[in-house]
Amino acid sequence: MLDPSIYFEKADEPHVRPRRPLAPGDIFRGVPLAWVPKHKDPFEQSAAKAPQKTVMLLGHPCAIYGGGRPATCLTIAEVRPKAQACGDRSFDAPWAGFSYLFPLPLLSENEDYVVDFRRVGSVHYKYLEDSRVACLTHEGWAYLHQRYAFHTGRVDLEFDESFDSMEEYWNEFELWERWNESREPAEFQEWLKGESTSAAYPGTNRQELLKFAPDELLAEMLAMGEGNS
Repeated sequence: MLDPSIYFEKADEPHVRPRRPLAPGDIFRGVPLAWVPKHKDPFEQSAAKAPQKTVMLLGHPCAIYGGGRPATCLTIAEVRPKAQACGDRSFDAPWAGFSYLFPLPLLSENEDYVVDFRRVGSVHYKYLEDSRVACLTHEGWAYLHQRYAFHTGRVDLEFDESFDSMEEYWNEFELWERWNESREPAEFQEWLKGESTSAAYPGTNRQELLKFAPDELLAEMLAMGEGNS
């Protein structure tokens, strides 16, 4: 059930979890998002005049990052008050219908918001720096993946299937955030490609261990000592 527990962390002002890599479902404030409104002169609004919006980062983790660094252009969608997006029509738990909307219950000021998949754009990753106001939980990732897949391709994923498909990446981002507390962020992916030195799985590729032994990786990482990669 989509409820306020889908937020890993949220705040009224940015920047939450500053060591966490950019991740699917992250919400940012004050990001330029250009779209063409109904207007007698639709070209009057240019990208240079794009309004500052609250947006959600979309896409698979592999599309957001490459080689440990964010992709230059990232896909975002506008976050809007639910009442504004739905008008007089009802959209409440269990959130049936409105496949183009992803509900964000009580996102801000005790008000429900939604991500509007119809209002999508791309932005340079630099515009997202220091502006994050919320992150989703693993369950939140799964719900987002499930709903976005149905909207874009009418692929009807079961929640458990969506949750399991994101588990490896959730474990990776959890470790990456811990890594960033004392080490160079870009070096994490190189470390992950190497062979584990753990007592339980010596010589096993660390990327493989993300699937079934993330605690072993965390212990190995912490045993490396502060600042040594």
